[in-house]
Amino acid sequence: MKGSPFFVLWLAIISYALFYGYVTIERYYRYDTTVFDMGIFDQAIWLIAHGKPIFLSTRGLTIFADHFSPILYLIASLYWIWDSPKTLLILQTAACALGAHPVYLYARKRLENPLPALLFAIAYLLYPALQGLNCFDFHPESIAVPLILYGWWFLASDRFTPSLVCIFFALLCKETVGLVVVPLGIYAFFAIDRKKGGILATVGLTALFVSLETIRLANHGVSSAYISFYGAYGNSYSSIYINLLTHPAKILDALSTGDNFRCIMDLFAPLAFLSFSSPETLAIAAPAMLSNFLSNRHSMHTIYFQYDATVIPFVFLSAIAGFDLFYRMFSDRPYVQGIWRALVILTLIGCVAYGVRNDQAIGNPALFRISNRYYDAAAINDGLSLIPLNASVSAQSAIASHLAHRLQIYMFPNPFQRVCWGNSVTALNQEEGMDLQVKSLDYYKTAIENEKVLYIVLGPFDSSHFPLQGDIFLKLVHIFLSDKHYGAIWANQIIILKRGADYNSGRRLLQHSGFPEYITMQ
Repeated sequence: MKGSPFFVLWLAIISYALFYGYVTIERYYRYDTTVFDMGIFDQAIWLIAHGKPIFLSTRGLTIFADHFSPILYLIASLYWIWDSPKTLLILQTAACALGAHPVYLYARKRLENPLPALLFAIAYLLYPALQGLNCFDFHPESIAVPLILYGWWFLASDRFTPSLVCIFFALLCKETVGLVVVPLGIYAFFAIDRKKGGILATVGLTALFVSLETIRLANHGVSSAYISFYGAYGNSYSSIYINLLTHPAKILDALSTGDNFRCIMDLFAPLAFLSFSSPETLAIAAPAMLSNFLSNRHSMHTIYFQYDATVIPFVFLSAIAGFDLFYRMFSDRPYVQGIWRALVILTLIGCVAYGVRNDQAIGNPALFRISNRYYDAAAINDGLSLIPLNASVSAQSAIASHLAHRLQIYMFPNPFQRVCWGNSVTALNQEEGMDLQVKSLDYYKTAIENEKVLYIVLGPFDSSHFPLQGDIFLKLVHIFLSDKHYGAIWANQIIILKRGADYNSGRRLLQHSGFPEYITMQ
């Protein structure tokens, strides 16, 4: 019986990895992934793996002008083995699953009982925010989740060197990881060891400075436009910090909004709010949580994207610590055994209930996150096979994420009209569906004449055409299908236009295809 919890733990980890490996790859197979963000990171890693310039045509800037994620250089070595975006999805799923191991190790050490430790590990695997992170395309910060958890476990086990190594690699995942490493160092300074805590805090501060400065230099000396997310509080990192420090009521106002209240519930209700029983541990994640709650971006106020990657570890670590505090406080009461079992079982029920009940932004259950759309992937793949590997392509978002292994892959209508392009507030607003307008017909005629993109790929009609709204998308489709610089060479599930192909034969091909929404515009 001694090894049974450990066996069950790894059975649960492997089961999670297999299930969500299937879910994420099935989403990719069904063309549910998009350029933002599957295509961005796939192109970035492909460029690195093949020694290409690191300019992202998917994003309109270089890799480090977007985010500080040098971990991509390590991940790129996997593309030497299997040059496929599925590699990233499997890696992300494996990383998320592996986090259950340090959760179990820490809970077993802290609670001195393998059974509740196992239950916390299983609750972690069922946690809706983890599922949301795992199932939204690929993001390198997902790899930081197990690294932070292992770093905490090693720190709690008085093994500082491996802890520091884990934290170091976590910091390579994204600039925002520093937001939890600095308070982790402060916590360790007072609660564990001053020298170790000082080192961690220094490493975290250094990483924050280096990452932000790298992003600034990559943007030609201009700070990242992401700072505009906090424009209500200032126009620089220092002014935002001072404003919030001197006006704490603004933080309370932000926390009281409906979106943030729901996000707080979604983060903590699945664990029966045990995390609040250890505020000193949960406070480590406070800067990361505030960076989400104070943002003006809606997606940062939900648990179904990548933004809670650095928060998830401390939700569980504080819940375990809070549970331990509760148990020790009432351990002399005969009914405590039943209470702690009930509480931990409640966390499991809570995770499952939230995972099934909650809908994410695109309307799919968080537990599965696969759309009801099902395209003829074979027909789409046959069409895409007509496009040479070195050809320039502008493709609808759902399709472009499958064509990112090239120097010039653009999210339609780029590069003809710059949308979500480069380091600007306008680009970020366009990601939210704002500041998007149809230009004049003469503008597009000139753009089509000047931009020598070889292929344009449209469809399936009801797949993602992010960031364009439906009416704008249809107007642009009409313009491009009517331009004689391009002729249709494929019209089955998707439409492929080739520059220089015969326009009239392309029209006949479209007229006999199954694209009534497009053809009626001709």
